[in-house]
Formats: sequence, C-alpha cells, structure tokens
Amino acid sequence: VHRPIRERWLEGDREVIDAYQEVETLARAGKRAVLNGHWDELGRMMNENHRISSAMGGSSPEDDQMIQFARDHGALGAKLAGSGGTVIVLHPEPDGLIVEMKKSGAKSFMKPAPNPGVEIEDQG
Repeated sequence: VHRPIRERWLEGDREVIDAYQEVETLARAGKRAVLNGHWDELGRMMNENHRISSAMGGSSPEDDQMIQFARDHGALGAKLAGSGGTVIVLHPEPDGLIVEMKKSGAKSFMKPAPNPGVEIEDQG
C-alpha cells in the first residue's frame, strides 16, 4: 500500500513531501505532549497524522473503519502503526475498548506497559 507514496516521494511530488513534513512536525509536537502528559493533545495529533496518511492513500477502508470504531468508543486518538491492519489507539480505559473491539471481530491486541526507559548513572 505504501509503494506508490514512496515512489511519489522519490519523484519529488510536492504533495507527499509537504504531507510528510507536516507528519514530522506532528511527531515532534507529539513527543512534547507525551513528555508533558498532554494526552488530549497527543490524541488530536494522532488523528491528524492518520488523516494525512489516509488522504495520500496510505490506509485501507478496513483500517479506517477500525480507527473510526476506536474513536466512536472513546479513543482520544488512533492511527496506523505503519503497516496495514495494525493501529495504535490512545484510550483512557483500554480494557473496555478491547472488549468492544473483540465483539466487533478484532482478533489481536498488544497493551504495552510503561517502562522508565534509558537511565544514565553517574559513575564519578
């Protein structure tokens, strides 16, 4: 699904280049939102990211339907994870959403747990 978009990028298609520059801006702002715990703002950026991807043909009707389902059931944001059929959803009560998505036929879920990340220890 992404091959035509990549080809357009390589050909210098201004629409694709501008779109991905906007995605880059969203990613940087999204990082700030995560670091500051601004979840509603992050959700809006996720939704905008998906709108951009979908407008360029980077999404399928099935992906869009799954994303809309999550939003209709309280997700703050939802977007493609980078490959068809896989979405990332930001939801305040993910367990309840998973129940609803299973009822609608969704099959597989990953629910990451927060980790402290990289830590630097002073050895001096």
